Amino acid sequence: MRKWLSLCGVGVLCLACSGSDGGALEGHGGAAGNVGSGGFGGGAQPNNANVVVDQIVQRQIDKVDILFMLDNSPSMAEKQRILGSALPLLVGRLISPLCVDRDGQPTGASVHAGSCDAGQGTPEFTAIEDIHVGVVSSSLGAHGGTICSGTEGHLDDRAHLIGTQRSGLRTWNDSGFLAWDPAARSTPAGESDASKFVADFAAMARATGEDGCGFEASLESWYRFLIDPEPPQQVTKSGSETKRVGIDNELLAQRAAFLRSDSAVVIVMLSDENDCSIRDDGLGWMVGSYALLPKASAACESNPNDACCRSCATVESQPPFGCLSLDADPACKSDDPSAPSSWDLLHDMPNLRCYHQRQRFGLDLLYPIERYVDGLRKATLPLPSDPQKVVVNPLFDGGNGKPGRDPSLVFLAGIVGVPWQDIATTESLSTPTSIRYLSASELADNGRWAVVLGDPSASPPQPPADPFMIEASEARSGANPITNMPIAPANSTRANVSPINGHEQNIPNLDDLQYACIFPLAEPKDCSMGDAGCECTPAKDGSTQALEATNSPLCQPPVGGPAGTTQYFGKAYPGTRQLSVLKGSGSNSIVASICPKVLSSADPSADLNYGYNPALRAIGDRLKEALGMKCLPRVLDTKPDTGGSEFGAIGCKVIEVQASGRCDCGRPGRGAAPSAIVSGVFAKLQTSGACGATGQPKCDSADFCACQITQETGDDLTACVLNAATPTPGFCYIDEPTSSALEQCPPNQQQRLRFVGEGDAKIPAEGALLFMACEGHTL
Repeated sequence: MRKWLSLCGVGVLCLACSGSDGGALEGHGGAAGNVGSGGFGGGAQPNNANVVVDQIVQRQIDKVDILFMLDNSPSMAEKQRILGSALPLLVGRLISPLCVDRDGQPTGASVHAGSCDAGQGTPEFTAIEDIHVGVVSSSLGAHGGTICSGTEGHLDDRAHLIGTQRSGLRTWNDSGFLAWDPAARSTPAGESDASKFVADFAAMARATGEDGCGFEASLESWYRFLIDPEPPQQVTKSGSETKRVGIDNELLAQRAAFLRSDSAVVIVMLSDENDCSIRDDGLGWMVGSYALLPKASAACESNPNDACCRSCATVESQPPFGCLSLDADPACKSDDPSAPSSWDLLHDMPNLRCYHQRQRFGLDLLYPIERYVDGLRKATLPLPSDPQKVVVNPLFDGGNGKPGRDPSLVFLAGIVGVPWQDIATTESLSTPTSIRYLSASELADNGRWAVVLGDPSASPPQPPADPFMIEASEARSGANPITNMPIAPANSTRANVSPINGHEQNIPNLDDLQYACIFPLAEPKDCSMGDAGCECTPAKDGSTQALEATNSPLCQPPVGGPAGTTQYFGKAYPGTRQLSVLKGSGSNSIVASICPKVLSSADPSADLNYGYNPALRAIGDRLKEALGMKCLPRVLDTKPDTGGSEFGAIGCKVIEVQASGRCDCGRPGRGAAPSAIVSGVFAKLQTSGACGATGQPKCDSADFCACQITQETGDDLTACVLNAATPTPGFCYIDEPTSSALEQCPPNQQQRLRFVGEGDAKIPAEGALLFMACEGHTL
């Protein structure tokens, strides 16, 4: 027996307020789209005249833009090669999705010709026939300094697409990126041969090379290409400060061609070192200077977050409250009263300038983590040339009056320096040839962020629980908390005494850091000729004495013995800054290790566990949730249908919003929206960052118009609920267990909204937003 309750009664208060996930309503528009979970919760929503409003986030995604940020510093060639062999897995998943059963589990078949064979289930999502793939490197030059300012190699790729920076690469329309386009929708048409598409990417990855700048700007590079509202033409030193000069219009043109406003965006970082995104303002130039940097005050050594922690070179009229003056600070005392105390070369090697900056120098010369988290989540950003002005985040700018991309359609993946044991499932630890990475929510639920990151914001900072993730030149001690595997000492004679990082190394000159993890190379590398990308290069006179003294596990035979000039293993350092951004990105992040677990396979491109295939498989799994059907996490209350259908109607209204001048509420399936409802919708638009800021349209009827979407009734409602052809455009709410419209909804989410309409009656209209609005209540 059906229970008739109004959604705009007590039900809406429960929907809007209970549970951490709320009762968000996310849409998947189109001829027959659907609505899923998110939003409509997590605190009071904008309301006007007792109208409660939340957005129905659009999920009709038929385009994916994938940007790879590839570290191109020395030692990256093997990792780029492994990535090139992994792309077929991700591309194959997008262009030929898996077939799944009613519970969402793969049946073992894949989609071909747009559907699954009889008895093989249904597609997990509609095959993607429009994919852009681009590559940028980690090299952004000297930032006003001297190091990395030369012309040798590729020290400054300026965050331009590698397809425009390297010769001999095949790209779509000479754009610098690749385009998958089997339906030939682009002009000229893109690639329709999957094998050629993958081969072109592999060539691009190899061409990125390993002759770039050692200050790896893993975060800033993708931020500059996708997000920076004013990417600089140049970064120079002017007087005592770093300055951004001009605007890189060439980059902006590449961004405009690559990035579509209605696509899902995937950013993939591949780096074996921690991020070194040097600031393009202030004293950023000091990182690339050959001059020795000043010391930090004494408080910095034990607690870099202490208010008394500052550079000995700071000019201050009086010290912070409770702190010694720098003249009296024991760490800042100098033999030369006219000059601040500075480090010697032993403690200030230029290649380690980005390591523990505040603790060593009392300075923050890198961009803060929040810059990148905000770039992935916030609709507006401060303008670099005038931080008092706020502009639309280019990543979320629809342009031409269209609404922009929802943050839920932006994904960040990091294949970085972290032991795979820290971020994989328990089952992965006991099976030698398989691995599955934990999702971002699983990492949080299992306390793994504390394992790999600790709490860097605490005072004093809490180090990672895993000692393998602690950045240090000195040999570390302790055991991995997941496997109980202890760190092996630096005098170990076997390279693989620890399956995580081999063992510690001796670093008497403090010019290197200990490794987070290592992995065997497919083929050992002969370093005797002094290859810059080789880790086991002898001294210029051919001596191996220093190699033997360092005793790096990378240069030891797997069977044991002294270190020599053959490199047997690849390595990675703790990638804590990239991991911090991944943590801040929430559920849309994918974390993987650049030290693969499985590197032996008869068919690397098809083996789900080989190399970086597990990472790209995890990206595919996360994308599936965005590209596939989204279902409601809870039942909505309904009232009897006035047209006589046995199925119910919800009491709230669905509102379609688009730019003024594009809107016609006389189109099929639409009608005029009540003014009280429209006011609440405009308030929600403003709080979401879609209007009202500098450079944005106003949040009113002058720039937007709103139409109410018609709810199906009578026979049309019955047909809509039962997933049958429905002649009348509109929408319906479905919670009927026998309806085939719920086949792909999980067992605990057997309800959704369905939108019906084609051509001019398509709901939502191209570039429109949908909102759910309920009258009569104040939260």
